[in-house]
Amino acid sequence: MLPLPLTQIRATAPILANSFNRRRAVALTREQFRYGFANQDRTVPAVVTRAAFRRYRSSPPGTELLHVDRGHSLTIDSGWREVTRLTLDWLAAQGL
Repeated sequence: MLPLPLTQIRATAPILANSFNRRRAVALTREQFRYGFANQDRTVPAVVTRAAFRRYRSSPPGTELLHVDRGHSLTIDSGWREVTRLTLDWLAAQGL
C-alpha cells in the first residue's frame, strides 16, 4: 500500500469520511471545491474558482466522465488556452 499525501486525504475526506456517500453524489462546499480543484488555493485565482463553483455546482453526477482525457479542472479553468499553447510549444521543442 502506498502512503497518501496529506493534501489528497484532505481533498477526499468530505466524500470518503461518510460511508453513506458510497453510492451517491456529494456536493462540495465552495472551500472544499477550491482546495480540491485549485491545488490547495495556490494555482487558480479565487475569483476563477468562485465563478466555476457557481457555474458547475449543480451539474449532474457523472459529468466528469465526458472528458476523461483531460485534467480534473482544465475544462473549466479560464487559462486552458494558455495551457494548450504551452503544451504545443513544448511538443514542438521536442520535435513532436
